[in-house]
Amino acid sequence: MRRRMQEMHELIELLTSWFADVERLDNKSLVQLLNLGSKVQKVLELKGKLTRGLKGKTKPARRGV
Repeated sequence: MRRRMQEMHELIELLTSWFADVERLDNKSLVQLLNLGSKVQKVLELKGKLTRGLKGKTKPARRGV
């Protein structure tokens, strides 16, 4: 229960900070942000797929060192 409360506290702090940033946007920028909609989610999903794909791979050995 304590861990969950800490996670919620961190989430609320993050959201509060994000809102403060959004609140300072001019109307044109705010409309652009809102129009991004699900595109942001798609980018995050792609990032997740890419990073999961890279986790199992190791760096190639360096030659000539």
